[in-house]
Amino acid sequence: ADLVQTQLLDLLKARLPQLRQAQTQVTLPFPGQLKVIAEDLQGEGRSWTWDISGQSNLLGTVALPIQIVDQGRVVASRILTARVQARVPVLLARSNVSKGQALQSDAVRMEYFPVAKVPYQALTDVAAISGKVARGAIAKGSIMMPWMIGGQPLVYQSDRVDIMVKGQSFLLKVKGIA
Repeated sequence: ADLVQTQLLDLLKARLPQLRQAQTQVTLPFPGQLKVIAEDLQGEGRSWTWDISGQSNLLGTVALPIQIVDQGRVVASRILTARVQARVPVLLARSNVSKGQALQSDAVRMEYFPVAKVPYQALTDVAAISGKVARGAIAKGSIMMPWMIGGQPLVYQSDRVDIMVKGQSFLLKVKGIA
C-alpha cells in the first residue's frame, strides 16, 4: 500500500505543478482492492502501470485505472479507488489593515488550505507583499490577493505638490495640495 501511495503521489505532483509545494495525502479507502492487485502481480516479470492522462480531476475520491502487465502484455485491468487530499500554502492577513497602510512580512501569516477552497491567484509568497501598501481595508484573516495590494503611492492625500506643465516655448508651475 505504501508503494502505491508513494508512486501515486509522485505521479500527481508531476502532473499537477500546483501540488509540488502542497501538503498532499493519498489514502486507499478500500484495502481489499490492493489485495486483488497483489494477487494479479504474482508471477515472474509481472508489473503494474496506470494511465491518468485522460482524467481531469485528480483530487478528492478518484478511480484510477490500473493495468497488470506480464512481459509487455496487459493481462488484467483493475480500478483502484484513492482519496487524494491536497493543501496549499496561502497568505492571510494577521490583523486588520487600513487603506494605505504599508505592509511588511509580519502583516501576514501562512496557512494551508484545501486546494479547492483557494481562490485563483491567492498570494503564497511573503515577498509579494513586502514594501507594498493596502489598496483598501483588509480584514483580519482575509486571504491575500494581488488586487488588495499595490506599490507605494508617489503622492498622498494632503501632500503639498508642485505641478509643472512644459510646452515647447513655456513652463507653467503651480503649487497645490493633493
